[in-house]
Amino acid sequence: MTLLADVVQTSTQVAGTASRLAKTRLIADCLRKLDPDEVEFALPYLSGDTRQGKLADQRAQLDLQVRLLAEQKTAKRIAWLEALRRDLPEVTNRHDAEAAAMEHATDPPAMLDALETLHEPVPAEADHEPLEQSDAGDGRAPAGR
Repeated sequence: MTLLADVVQTSTQVAGTASRLAKTRLIADCLRKLDPDEVEFALPYLSGDTRQGKLADQRAQLDLQVRLLAEQKTAKRIAWLEALRRDLPEVTNRHDAEAAAMEHATDPPAMLDALETLHEPVPAEADHEPLEQSDAGDGRAPAGR
């Protein structure tokens, strides 16, 4: 019978090791010491795939969905208020750019595409031009800018 402390110690060693081969060896050595019925419980812990992690991911996904729904409802309310403002004869009609922008709910697929584009690696260019130096030559911008 293996103690939980042994599994925790192995997990700590794996977390402190940079080499993938060394991590694999540590986990394999720990798993060899376990009884067959203990492997089922130790393996997710050693691989970082714990139930708490899955629940946290599910909570984050649910929180995102609730926030998107609330944002969509807010956008709809703003659109209704803007339509009411335009239709009331007593209210002076004026353009409110901020309200117009807020009338449109966020498009989740477009937001995901934008986030993925932000995280794409930028290819290094071999023939880039160096940054221009300021007139003073000391690396600071000229006065008045």
